[in-house]
Amino acid sequence: MRTRSLRGPGASSTPTPSSVSSRTPWNGSPGISPERLSARSWKRFERSPSAGPPSPRLWQPRRRSLTGGRQRIEGGKADAGANRVALALCPMRTITPRTALEQIASGDLDPVYLVLGDDALEQAEMAEAFEQVVDDGLRAFNVDRFYGGDASLRQVIEAARTLPMMAPRRIVIVMRAERCLAPKRESRSTAADLEAFEAYLADPLPHASLILVAGDLDKRRRATARLLNVATVVTCGVIESLADGERWVRRRVSAEGLSIEPAAARLLAAQAGPDLTRLRGDVERLVLFAADQSSIGVADVREIAGPAAAHDDWAVARAIERGQAGQALKELALVLESGAAPPMVLGQLAWVVRTKLRPDRLPAAVEALFRTDLALKSSAGDHRVLLERLVLELCGVSI
Repeated sequence: MRTRSLRGPGASSTPTPSSVSSRTPWNGSPGISPERLSARSWKRFERSPSAGPPSPRLWQPRRRSLTGGRQRIEGGKADAGANRVALALCPMRTITPRTALEQIASGDLDPVYLVLGDDALEQAEMAEAFEQVVDDGLRAFNVDRFYGGDASLRQVIEAARTLPMMAPRRIVIVMRAERCLAPKRESRSTAADLEAFEAYLADPLPHASLILVAGDLDKRRRATARLLNVATVVTCGVIESLADGERWVRRRVSAEGLSIEPAAARLLAAQAGPDLTRLRGDVERLVLFAADQSSIGVADVREIAGPAAAHDDWAVARAIERGQAGQALKELALVLESGAAPPMVLGQLAWVVRTKLRPDRLPAAVEALFRTDLALKSSAGDHRVLLERLVLELCGVSI
């Protein structure tokens, strides 16, 4: 079969991607699509036309493997072992501590758990709950607990690979796991440990449950990203409802050796709202206040807890903007009683002056701000009185 020349008058003797038929074979190799070849590959061909165009191996697309690496497709076959880690492509599954406790009670556990959150006490309680899966008499043989910084990931993986003894499941717990996942000193040993850890995540063993308890994780690291994809994440320290807040209060009070009335726990949780930081502070103050008591009641909570945290801290700013002196003083009292620091309140009032007041009110407002700031820093008067005076002046009330 004669092949028709593609060259016209004055055309270059070197074929280009647009001048070669996609069905034209080269040296007996399979037909390729020159339009898909890179410019660099064609430059190599131009330098040595007799060698034929680039091999299909150079232009066939690469695709991301299941392990997160890259694999070359040759003859339609993927690298061996790519199907071992289909679990890594599953989206991260997040559950609450209550759901985790239900799984523990049923005995149907996942192979890998990641316990996250800023509530260290609840994390410790969750780790202890996982230990309860194994009978008390067999825990010495089937429960391993490691601490990040003291043990390596290789030791953890070796413990997880060990078969359970006279029990259906082995429990391996790593406290402060972030220290293992992000070692302070990088070395060949730590790199090998991380590789072994990633290999285990690719194919976790069914006879073991690996529980990693961690604080703040560096999600930019490859090992952390794979862990988040594989593990069942238990989020501690999250208060989503009033019932969650009540349970949190009862656990903390009980940990201090005291008891609290249900109505008192409900009141404390309702006043703090979903703010865990504030709720923790209120419980600490409550425990100190009732240190000589065996039980905490509603009256004790009212002595130490401020108004509900759901109160809008910017209500003061809006009242000042509208010139409502009486409402502004009322909102200021609520903010201060809720525990807001005077410098923070002063910062909010400064924001009102900069962004909300009319130009004709600015000179007097700036002078009042400067005077109040100096008085607060030098302790020249009661903080509450100084802020109330400032609020009145910002509302345009002559003092």
